[in-house]
Amino acid sequence: IALVGVDTLFATGYFGNTVDFDPGIEVFELTSGNDRNMFLANYVPDMTAPSVVSITPTISGPTNADSVEFTVEFSEDVLNFNDIDDTTITHTGTASTGVTITGGPFSYLVSVDGISGDGSFTLGVDTMSDVIDTSAAQLSLLSSVTSVAVDIDNTAPSVVLNMSEVTTVEAGGNWEDPGATATDSLDGEFAAQEVAGTVEPNAEVGTQVILTYTATDRAGNSGTVERGVTVIDTTPPTITLALDTDEFNSANCDGSGYEDPGAIARDNADGALTISVSGN
Repeated sequence: IALVGVDTLFATGYFGNTVDFDPGIEVFELTSGNDRNMFLANYVPDMTAPSVVSITPTISGPTNADSVEFTVEFSEDVLNFNDIDDTTITHTGTASTGVTITGGPFSYLVSVDGISGDGSFTLGVDTMSDVIDTSAAQLSLLSSVTSVAVDIDNTAPSVVLNMSEVTTVEAGGNWEDPGATATDSLDGEFAAQEVAGTVEPNAEVGTQVILTYTATDRAGNSGTVERGVTVIDTTPPTITLALDTDEFNSANCDGSGYEDPGAIARDNADGALTISVSGN
């Protein structure tokens, strides 16, 4: 029997909860030269196997990241948690190419790399791996929790125009954008958040503008759709008499002859116009 340091006893053989070496003997200081019988009571070896108490991803998604990190915490310090064979990854519609493990001895950072596909995956620790605790018994891993599922979304939403038939704007008129709607497998239906391009109704007739609508889902995938809008002129000009009818009759009833007061013409696209007059 050898006593090393404080509260550390090494003995050959197997011992259970207590070991009785001549019970009842008084307590002795173990100084050099003393030769005494010893009484050792309540020797309790570490027989509790390690377990994984938590596996927490840095993000649960949805995400289009090609790697996701997890914090894995054990109930005590462990050894040999260092490669992909020590993990269990369950994919649903997804795939990954590798695992990187750093840290320890009881808290580790696990990076699942090369993620692809659409779906989800979970991470656990393989209880059949060579992970052991640091005690003399070198106990194997007893159990592991499993992480929450991480949602992976690598598909952009589809985007369609609202009122796709709206492709023109009347010159000098008002433009009301019908917008666009996106549909995503995880986020459902939502309005496109961005529009690039500006419709100017006062631009020259025939001018065409391309509006680009962009919708981005929570994972960061973006879809787009375009609408071409052309400035047209289908509205005839307006013509207004310079004098109304009563003023005209009053001005031309004194027998002095006819003097045409004229009229004013205006067009939404061309502005003021020259008027030609026919008739006597």
